[in-house]
This record gives sequence, structure tokens and C-alpha cells, in this order.
Amino acid sequence: MMYCDKTSVNILSALLLEHGIQDIVVCPGARNAALVHNFHKMSLEACMTLYPVTDERCAAFVACGLYYAKRQPVAVCVTSGTALLNTLPAVAEAYYQHIPLLVISADRPAEAIGQLDGQTLPQEGALMPYAKTIVLNENNVHWCERACNEALLALRHDGGCPVHLNLPISRPLFNFNVEHLPTVRKIEEFTPKTDNETLPKHIIERIFNARLPLLVVGQLFPKNVNDTRSKVLHSALDHLESTDGILIMPEIISNCNYSYRTVSYEYSDEQHELKPDLVVHIGGNFVHKRLRKTLREQECPVVRIEERQNDFPDTFYHLDTIVRCSLAGALSQLANRLEEKQDVVSEKAYFKGLLCKERNDSIFCEAGAMALVSEKIQNKIQIIHLGNSSAVRQASHYFEDGPDFYCNRGVNGIEGTLSAAAGHALGTDEQVCVILGDLSFFYDSNALWNCKLGGNLNIIMFNNKGGGIFRELEGLDASPATEEYVSARHNTFAKGIAESYGAEYIEATDYDELASALDVMINQKRSRPIIIEITIKQ
Repeated sequence: MMYCDKTSVNILSALLLEHGIQDIVVCPGARNAALVHNFHKMSLEACMTLYPVTDERCAAFVACGLYYAKRQPVAVCVTSGTALLNTLPAVAEAYYQHIPLLVISADRPAEAIGQLDGQTLPQEGALMPYAKTIVLNENNVHWCERACNEALLALRHDGGCPVHLNLPISRPLFNFNVEHLPTVRKIEEFTPKTDNETLPKHIIERIFNARLPLLVVGQLFPKNVNDTRSKVLHSALDHLESTDGILIMPEIISNCNYSYRTVSYEYSDEQHELKPDLVVHIGGNFVHKRLRKTLREQECPVVRIEERQNDFPDTFYHLDTIVRCSLAGALSQLANRLEEKQDVVSEKAYFKGLLCKERNDSIFCEAGAMALVSEKIQNKIQIIHLGNSSAVRQASHYFEDGPDFYCNRGVNGIEGTLSAAAGHALGTDEQVCVILGDLSFFYDSNALWNCKLGGNLNIIMFNNKGGGIFRELEGLDASPATEEYVSARHNTFAKGIAESYGAEYIEATDYDELASALDVMINQKRSRPIIIEITIKQ
């Protein structure tokens, strides 16, 4: 007897064993037959016990009864369509009784939904609000591993809860020709029982024993006098940096010192291979593509330290442990344990040697203009908002650590950059600067429609007549639609907007004009915002 040939089904089967699911109630059906077939084979090998129940309404309650008896997570497997809906009463009961009930539903592929196909209805979210749905991608191994682990670990959240795992399964449905289940990546999860606990001892030892451990830092809020948490977190990071026991790779929006390392790696020699043997990942979204690509391609395990209960980021595709605890506490714990590592010291020296911020003054371009902007305002304005795409990438190359950087990087859209900066300026007496591109500025220009805005809002807008980031994407230049339709080419300027909203306006078309405009912005007091429009010829 062999297993089915469905990638997602086989990954789930293997991970059920890894996570110790031993009891499964199964219901009849064709779409879930591959699942039931695998579970039956596993039961013959004494890996789990199957309980056949025809009525899905009864089956899910039978699963609850099994939990009463064994106090172990239990699963129920149903076919597509209303079979899933019939489990809802038991799922609601499981929710209120904190029963770790895994509802496994087979589904039609997405293209069949809403097409009058038999036994088909939208199954994602069908058991809400009592059980969240996690959907597998039928043939994507990374997706399936992450999603199955997420579902199986979520069963133990909040003292136990039901979870819905939905598997779209395409035809042919009944090929059973795979000899062995795949070797799968089991993700471990640790949640300290008290606030005083942080990293488990064996995780600390893994990091301590690594040759070149890497701490990748995504977006973090900067230190703030009104935010004790951010101050403690950044102090812990600085302490950890001083140990030379782990290579910290932050970005400009991490608001740490030493963010130049990630930028340096972006521009370093392709032959320089960064080969950590363990990655620790903290913080939010991550901008730089080369480091992300490197870590995804290497078989290097990742430990994620995550403060949120339900987030499950596997950014670098090799997550093997997620620890849900205080970031500051975990980093302080590491700083008190780690010792200097020669590989860490060598990598730090290598990246420091790559640091170069010179500009070519012969050509007025975005990079040169950003270099001049950073030179002028670096030590003059503490609060800097960055637009997405080109702005945050260019700024990361030229700004040194020191200012507080903000960026709407959560979803990386063009909307709201100017509005967020305007709100920040309304809430503080300090000077606030926002650096953004033309599309972001014009899209969000109604942020200036506010009579309360004062002279502490400074706007630096790069106008290159469209979405400049699109012109850098390899291969896109082959399309004749790129300029007009993709990068949204335009001939719009900010002068009229500035006049409409009573803002001061200066256009800069070369380095001398830009230097003069920045001097005005920094040194002259005003009662309304100022807009510096840097016009870059294409």
C-alpha cells in the first residue's frame, strides 16, 4: 500500500505525525479520499487511530468526546461543500470549551468556486468566528509546510482552540503511487509561562554554539521619550552589538545603529558569500532584496522571536523555531550569554570597509540628490518619514544612523506617507521631514488640506515624472506599456498644490539650487509647511 500523489496531502500527513496527532475522525467523500487513504495507511502502521463517522454533525462532536477522554489535540476530516458547514455546531462548542480540534476539509480548486460545480461553496472562513481558516497551496512545498505547522501549533493557543485547515485538491483524485511520506520541516513553538521567562535554554545554546549567528532586524519604532518599550529594546540591541557574539544586520527603518551593513551587503562583491549557520529574526517588514534572497536560498535554520500571539512570519523560508516572548528581554538574555566570535568580528570589519557615500556632482540624479539631502539634514532634523520603493532604498544608502526613521512599510503602499508625516507634525513641536517620490506625493496631497498644519512639516519630493522604481526592474523595459501605463508617466508639478494649501514652495533642478533650498528649509522659520520639489530629468 502506497501514499497518494498529492503534495499538500502528504506534507500534512507527515506533519500530523511530527506534531503528535494520533486520533482522527474521518467522514466519507470523494474529494477527501486521498486524505482518508493516507490516514488509513498510517493507522495500519500504528501511527494513528481512525474513527469512521458518516454524519459530519456527529463526527465533529465525536472528536470533542475523544478530547475529553485523552486530553490530546484531535482532528476531523470532511469532504467539500456542506460537509464542512455541518461541523460548525461542534466547532462553536470546541471554541467555548478550549478544545484543540483540527477540522481538515478537502476543497475544490479555486477556479471551480462559483462555477456551478457540484458540492462546491466558498470554504475559507466558513467556520468563523469560532475557527480561523488556514488554506494550503496544493503544490507549493514551502507554503504547505509553513501553513500546516501554523495550523497545528495554533491548536494550543489561548488554552486550546479549534482551527480549520482547508486543502484544495485537483483531479486526478485517486493516484496512490508514492512510497514514502516526505521529510518535512517541523516548526517548534515556545511560549514562556511567566513574564520573567524569555528564550528557552536550548535556543540560547544554539546561538552560543553557532559559528556565525546572524540577527536580522526588520522595521522597529525608534526610541521615544514617551515609549519605554522602545528605549529598552534599543538599549538591549546596543548591548548585544557590543558583545561581537552575533552579526546584527538591521535596516534604516530598524532605527538601530550599524544599518550600513545591510546596505553594504546589497552593493558588495557578488563573490563575497555571507554564510551564517543560524539566523535570528526580529522586527517587522524587511526592505533589502539581496539579503532576503540569500537567506531564502541557503539552507540555514531561522529562529523567530515574535511578540504577537498569532503572527507566523517565515520570511526567509527556513523557520524552525518561533519563540513568543519579549524582544528586549530575549536580546538582553543573549547579550549576557554571548561571547566574541571571530567570524562576527571579520564580517563587521568587511562591511565597515565597504561604506562609501560619495556622490558624482557632474550629473544631477536621484542618488546624488539624496546624498546631498542626507548631508544637509542628517544632524538638523530628528524625525524623518520615508516614502516606499525608491525613497527608502536611496535614503538607506546615504543616511547615517541617528535620526528617527518612519515608513509605512507594513503593506508598502504609496498612500498615506504624507498624511502620516502630517499627523506626526501635528502631534509634536519638533521639525518633521518627509522624503518621498512624486506618485506618493500627488496621491496623498490632500494631507495638506489641514489648516492646523504649521511650519514644522518639511516635504522633500523627488519628481522624476513617474514611478522611478519601475524603470529599474529588469525586463520591464521590454514592454512598450511601461512608461505610460506601469510607471504612470506624467508632467505634473507641486507648485499649484503648494499655492492651494498655502505651503511655501521651492523647485530644485541642480545641486546648487537644492543646497540653497535645503538651507532655507532648515534655517528659516515659517507658519506653514514647505515643499522642496527636486526635479530629475529623464
